Amino acid sequence: ARPGQTVTTVEEERKLNRRFTKPLAEFIELMNNLNLPKPAQIDVAVPANIRCGIQDDPIALGPRT
Repeated sequence: ARPGQTVTTVEEERKLNRRFTKPLAEFIELMNNLNLPKPAQIDVAVPANIRCGIQDDPIALGPRT
């Protein structure tokens, strides 16, 4: 985003974001080498997002543990 901008379009990101302007192999290497910690709430957030709007669909939910 430009100074003062809080949102961008996908097109702008593809053109201006240095991570997205690289070839796929370089992008993967760059992202893999960031050494970011696992997000603290990922194990809660992902299942909640997967179920959003499809709580009644047992096939979409997958097996229950």
